Amino acid sequence: MKKIVVFLCVLACTMSLFAQENTAVTSAPSGIITKVDDNYILGDKTMSKEEYLTFIQQNCTEAWESYQKGNKLWNTGWGLLGAGIGTFVVGTAVYGVGVYNYTIGNKTPALIGSGAAVMAVGSGLMAGSIPCLIVGGIKRNNSHEVYNEIKRQNGMAVTFGIQPAANGLAMVMQF
Repeated sequence: MKKIVVFLCVLACTMSLFAQENTAVTSAPSGIITKVDDNYILGDKTMSKEEYLTFIQQNCTEAWESYQKGNKLWNTGWGLLGAGIGTFVVGTAVYGVGVYNYTIGNKTPALIGSGAAVMAVGSGLMAGSIPCLIVGGIKRNNSHEVYNEIKRQNGMAVTFGIQPAANGLAMVMQF
């Protein structure tokens, strides 16, 4: 009997805590942006990439800066890849001429060594482009996550409450 009374007292105290009116900050009217393929969805509005970029440029400096940094890295990665391929091709040609000269009797291996060195530089440039392309692509394509995080920090709150349910009461989380 004592256990039941203690249980009911604890239950009553708990219910009174949850029954208080929640005074939480409501979410910002702009909402959360989700990305589906190449479209960005804000509430019930679907935006193209160009519209999205204009939106974040006007409404969220942090997301715009993240996109800009990602875009610069992306372009740098493509530049490094192009320069690496060009350098590698030139190095291969110099190496090939050096091997040809060596086989016909010119026994100076300078072109072979120079070609191999230029090929190594080209390979290094191509390898360096990979992280730039990956990180730049991630920053470019996930700038909407930066926007969402800023909006969460600036006004979206999670509230808890009690609500009647089919079989009694239910605890509700609103965000």
